[in-house]
Amino acid sequence: QDGALSPYKCTLKFKPGPWTVQITNDGPYEFQIEAGVAVADPTKNEEIGKKTDVIFAKTQRVLLQGGNDQGVGGQVHSFPIDVSVQSVNVVASSQDVGKRAMKIQIEAIKGPNEPKQKYEIECAG
Repeated sequence: QDGALSPYKCTLKFKPGPWTVQITNDGPYEFQIEAGVAVADPTKNEEIGKKTDVIFAKTQRVLLQGGNDQGVGGQVHSFPIDVSVQSVNVVASSQDVGKRAMKIQIEAIKGPNEPKQKYEIECAG
């Protein structure tokens, strides 16, 4: 689908420390992406963190059990979204799993025989 019609924006919250953000496009050559990383100043970081915490606290959440070490299995949960909704916030947290990695797949599906948008987010522990 047209990325201008349905843009994907992401805010990541890290523990303090030195980090490297790697962005990979493994799609076909014709499907380029434009990417960048902006590091907000400490005041803006605090503001974004507070907004994220408020959204997370108000969001209906479910606990999804993961699969095995080979990535097989895992639980799937669907959240129906009304046709009148213009945008959504997807929240996920791995704060209660210790130092293990978090790997999630997000799919936006309109219906059968419609193209779907698929996002994968992986955070090492």
